[in-house]
Amino acid sequence: MNYVLTEQVFTVGLTNYLRKYEYGNANHTNLWEALYDSEKQSGASINVPAVMDTWTLQMGFPVVTIDRTKHSKHEAEVTQKYFRIDPSQNISTKYVSPFNYKWEVPLTFTTSKHLDWDTRDIRWMHQGDIILQSSDLSGLSDSDWIIGNVKQYGYYRVNYDLNNWKNILRQLKDNHKMIHLQNRAQIIDDAFNLARAGEIDSTLALETTEYLTKEQDWLPWDAAIDNLNYIDAMLSKTQYYGYYQKYLLSQVTPLYKMVGWNDNASNPDAFEHYIRTTGLAAACSSGSKDCVSEASKLFKSWLDSKDPDKNNPINPNLRNVVYCNGIKEGSVTEWDFAFERFKKSNIAVEQVKLLYGLSCTKEPWLLSRYLEKTLMPTEIRKQDATTAIIYISRNKIGRPMAWNFLRSKWSFLKNEYGAGFFSFTRLIDAISYGFNTQFDLDELESFLAKNPNQGTATRAFQQAVEKTKANIRWMATNEEKIGQWFKAKAPCNGSASCTTTTTKLPTDVRLPSALDPVYYKLELRPDIYKPDPKNFTFDGKVDITLHVRNTTDNITMHINKLNLDTNSFVLMSNTGGDLPKITGHKLDSSRHFLIFDLDGQLQAGHNYTLSMNFSGNLTDGLTGLYYSKYTNSKNKTVYIATTQLEPTDARKTFPCFDEPGFKSVFEVTLLRKKPMVSLSNMPQVNSVNKGDGWIADTYQPTVKMSTYLLAFIVCDFTYTERNTSRNTIVRVWARPEAINQTQYALNAGVSINEHYEQYFGIDYPLPKQDMIAIPDFGAGAMENWGLITYRETALLYAPGVSSAGNKQRVAVVVAHELAHQWFGNLVSPAWWDDLWLNEGFASYVEYLGVDHIEKGMMMLDQFVEEDLEYTFKFDQLTNSHPLFVPANRPEEINEIFDRISYGKGASIIRMMNNFLTEETFKLGLKEYLTKLSYDVATHNDLWNHLNARAVKDSIVLPVPVKVIMDSWTLQMGFPVVTIDTTGSTPMATQKYFRINPDEPISTRFKSTYNYKWYIPLTYTTSKNPKFNGSEIMWMQLNDTKLSSVSLDADTWIIGNTGQYGYYRMNYDDNNWNKLSRQLQTDHTVIDVRNRAQLLDDLFNLARSGDIDITKALEFTKYLINETEYVPWSAATSNLGYVSSLLYRTEYYGDYEKYMLTRIEPLYLKLGFNDTESDPFLDHYKRVTTISMMCGFGDEGCLKNASDFYANWMKMPDINPISPNLKTIIYCNAIKNGGIEEWNFAFEQYKKSNVATEKAKLLYAMACSKEPWILNRYLELSIKPEEVRSQDAVTVMVRVASNRIGKPLAWDFVRDNWQYMRTKFGTGSFSFSNLVSGITSSFATEFELKQLQSFMSANPNQGSAKRAFQQAVEKIKTNIKWLKENGDKVGKWFRENI
Repeated sequence: MNYVLTEQVFTVGLTNYLRKYEYGNANHTNLWEALYDSEKQSGASINVPAVMDTWTLQMGFPVVTIDRTKHSKHEAEVTQKYFRIDPSQNISTKYVSPFNYKWEVPLTFTTSKHLDWDTRDIRWMHQGDIILQSSDLSGLSDSDWIIGNVKQYGYYRVNYDLNNWKNILRQLKDNHKMIHLQNRAQIIDDAFNLARAGEIDSTLALETTEYLTKEQDWLPWDAAIDNLNYIDAMLSKTQYYGYYQKYLLSQVTPLYKMVGWNDNASNPDAFEHYIRTTGLAAACSSGSKDCVSEASKLFKSWLDSKDPDKNNPINPNLRNVVYCNGIKEGSVTEWDFAFERFKKSNIAVEQVKLLYGLSCTKEPWLLSRYLEKTLMPTEIRKQDATTAIIYISRNKIGRPMAWNFLRSKWSFLKNEYGAGFFSFTRLIDAISYGFNTQFDLDELESFLAKNPNQGTATRAFQQAVEKTKANIRWMATNEEKIGQWFKAKAPCNGSASCTTTTTKLPTDVRLPSALDPVYYKLELRPDIYKPDPKNFTFDGKVDITLHVRNTTDNITMHINKLNLDTNSFVLMSNTGGDLPKITGHKLDSSRHFLIFDLDGQLQAGHNYTLSMNFSGNLTDGLTGLYYSKYTNSKNKTVYIATTQLEPTDARKTFPCFDEPGFKSVFEVTLLRKKPMVSLSNMPQVNSVNKGDGWIADTYQPTVKMSTYLLAFIVCDFTYTERNTSRNTIVRVWARPEAINQTQYALNAGVSINEHYEQYFGIDYPLPKQDMIAIPDFGAGAMENWGLITYRETALLYAPGVSSAGNKQRVAVVVAHELAHQWFGNLVSPAWWDDLWLNEGFASYVEYLGVDHIEKGMMMLDQFVEEDLEYTFKFDQLTNSHPLFVPANRPEEINEIFDRISYGKGASIIRMMNNFLTEETFKLGLKEYLTKLSYDVATHNDLWNHLNARAVKDSIVLPVPVKVIMDSWTLQMGFPVVTIDTTGSTPMATQKYFRINPDEPISTRFKSTYNYKWYIPLTYTTSKNPKFNGSEIMWMQLNDTKLSSVSLDADTWIIGNTGQYGYYRMNYDDNNWNKLSRQLQTDHTVIDVRNRAQLLDDLFNLARSGDIDITKALEFTKYLINETEYVPWSAATSNLGYVSSLLYRTEYYGDYEKYMLTRIEPLYLKLGFNDTESDPFLDHYKRVTTISMMCGFGDEGCLKNASDFYANWMKMPDINPISPNLKTIIYCNAIKNGGIEEWNFAFEQYKKSNVATEKAKLLYAMACSKEPWILNRYLELSIKPEEVRSQDAVTVMVRVASNRIGKPLAWDFVRDNWQYMRTKFGTGSFSFSNLVSGITSSFATEFELKQLQSFMSANPNQGSAKRAFQQAVEKIKTNIKWLKENGDKVGKWFRENI
């Protein structure tokens, strides 16, 4: 209005208005009249009230479009329309426009031919459109431009035809100063907002920023940063964010270099200060290392000053940038320092700067603490609370935390501050600024529905919903487009990501079969003696003797992440004849191939030797040859070198033929320095001094074996030793400080080794068996032939410190790995598609081995819960896989090291043992192992030997073993057998059991059996209960009548006796009712394994919809009398699922009350008094009862736990807690304590020399109720100096199992996904466990969509791909279960309290 009327007329009118109404009241009409009178006196004729009413009596503003394409090139059509950022949204009916959203627009313009940035030539658009005539645009060519709204005096946006936009863009690039700086800012701001509204293409808006490398004025930069902040928020969770940051950094770097850090505070030019702070802030935020470093230095100079409250060396104009980046790159020290300065400062503007800086930290726990402080007036004034939360919400890490904080504290905030005092409007706008997904919208709308009284924030929430919807549409239209634009524009800076494109990885990754490596002479020198482990390396040389099967003109082998000495390549003939020369070599990195080209042929039947030298980096990556470390008794860090080569990482250690089918003999030499010792698969034969302190240890040549079974270790460990009855040397190695924890594993190893020799009928073939506990180890253990490597928790047992569970763990893992020495090492799989033969067999035989030495552990009973029923949970998903599964690439091979290969493999072998009989099974196995010793095999080889033995032993089978077992190994899943007793003759039917029948079956693996099986059905009845040795009735891919069964009105039948079969059972209602009565009358009539089976089958049949959930719940009533561990384990597992879905409902309290009535009798019987002499499973039962009682809030239980822990805190060196109860007591004390309890646990964790004790503490520290503590714990989990890399997943999964920690863990994993993949690698880091652990209790559409969005944004999931697919399926099942059963289950608990 000032511009239109002129300054003089406006000032006169304003003065008259003020004089006329001084000390009185007025309205806008009075102002318009005063200005109108002044205008008329000047001789002009602008009807001020008519003009201004169009701007004040309707909301919004117009966009004016100047289009030169609709008329002759010398004319332009100018139109106006209501500008809305999201035109798809309905216009609010609350305020009706009296002008139909048309305005009196004072259009100004200038052109490239007739530049006039001070024009007063106004063309009025009287609530309509106009034409600019040829006289207005004379001389304009197609390459000339017109710009409207000169100096942006008008309150409207301007759009143009595409050609005019391109001309403006060209002008900016050629000579941007030809356009006034206010209009440069306008062009950028209009373009971005027009793009958001869909009026122009988003890439056109981005092109307005390309000229910024030349821009040195503040206004355009301010407009650019403001609009790019929107792009930043939209892309921040996408794969394109890195490209965006690179582009922004490239644009701002010239400005950053120009403005520098030297700011003269006395300079009166405010814009100079503004452009400097803008340039610095943009450079630092987009990743300028120099900028961040300089800011951190400046902050540190303040931190280190003697009197920081009086001597702040940081220029006031630079403080926002310095404080923010100094705290962001710092730690709690920097944060606490800044907060202390905030508390002490007497200057309000300084306090605001510090409030902002404090919000920049990358530490979630600090942000969480900061949020809590905003509600403490003694810490932060009420007037500043909103500001602080807004600042936190601008931090990408803090935004979801601020949103969660607002929701969790909403009632408190409203009650405490009042709707009129606490500025919700700005807060809502800031928190919701980056909302751009359907999940965000669902959460927002859900919150509004639950909190309809939003007070002064009502409109802000409405606008947040509208903006979120607009953002969602914007993302759908623009994410890919602008992402690709930034990708194309971002400078490469040598980054591989700039030059590589996504390509389909090859699947033909098998080596050619022309060559057979028969002998390796290998020397390795791990250099772990440099001061900094970052500089650790290894080098070596290898001579490989090759037997030529088929004539070839190249040598193709494996290599990965190794450097080759090209001058060392030598090829020699061992059998005479022409010797071709090596003409060159090439690397096929996608297949890990090293290919040597030859100038002639290697002749079939001849032998050649290929020699080469190589080197590599020795890292802590847990695969290949890597380093581990520990702190010794002198508080010194000791580094060791060790290996993990299975399945495809021998190639990371030396060039080789790295497939299980290439079996060779290996002669190994390891170099070391004193006081280290070296270990390998075979006994050492000599040591030679090589100079410079290096000693070369040479080992006996190995037996014929696969590369993945090799092991090389250099360490300072000591050992305990025993010989077996056949004088095989068995040694257990450990850190010197832990050597007293090796005796149990040593004794177990000797006894189990002897038992296996007798069981297999084949002597252990090597002269020694070493077992060693590695401080950092990614797997549980590895069966390297003659040198088995273990996690410390899987090998070390400290009496009086370790628990019964730890003892069982050691026994089981030792038994598993020793079983591999025959099944896997002596006979190996021809390829990884038969991995299950290795792992399934060892997973079954481990139970036999442990049962031999520890009868009290009741391992054969535990099998049904530990392996069979646990495996069902995965195999009943439609995203399971067959046991025999195609696997080519390393990530596909790693993917099948899962519960199916281990647990299902063990379960069907156990089933086969049962129908073949133990003796036939053992004899067939012996023949198989004897025939194929030192060779490779497939599953068909095993079936053929077992079938031949069965024929010899007159075992009657309906079809050969292969036909039976193929139905279990070549299709995924398993059947449910239903016995229907309602007819005159019971009928058994089978069908494919799926936990969610609505989920389509994966098409990746097709069943050739139409999901039917050869089922060895066993059963018993109440007339003559017989749960072992039951007669087998075969279901041959079909249904069958139980003709021999006669049932009266009171007789029940149970199928799958002893639960030897790999299938579930279902019955008609009448039989289920009889079984329920039996359990409540005398449950001991039914075998303990079948009691567990009944509970597990019932709850899963209810989840699949095959029975009503209340029937499963009825069976839990008998638990009040149950005293055995295995049924309770099945019950707690399945009721834990119910608990995880009910805990967010009104019925959870009723569930807790009911469960207390079930568990209390056993709890009172067992109590807290745990002694070593108790029956073994009593320890497990006691832990179960205490865990449930404390978990359900029993005051006596919680007091006991807290008292035990408090007594320990008083005397840390004397732990009064029974080893068996430590985990549960630690957990509950930390859960119900605070930071002191947590810090004490962490201190004990750091101090402990016992791995099993450290594991208990790791578990318990995740029990805290404090989000900030859990966030801190998550951050610690990826700092190897705090938590070992091998334990990182365990921490994350444990935090996720904490109901408070679940969203924190989920956010943490998403935020750090790329880091974790890069740091840990798909082979060593158990992503599958991570995914399943974190998502196990997801049960809402919101959580499902979040997961699916994450999967879309991160398509390369490596070995976790199937786990992600299974997680999606499980969540869908959870959603369905909760929808169908939530109220029904809740009411059942309420009625049965």
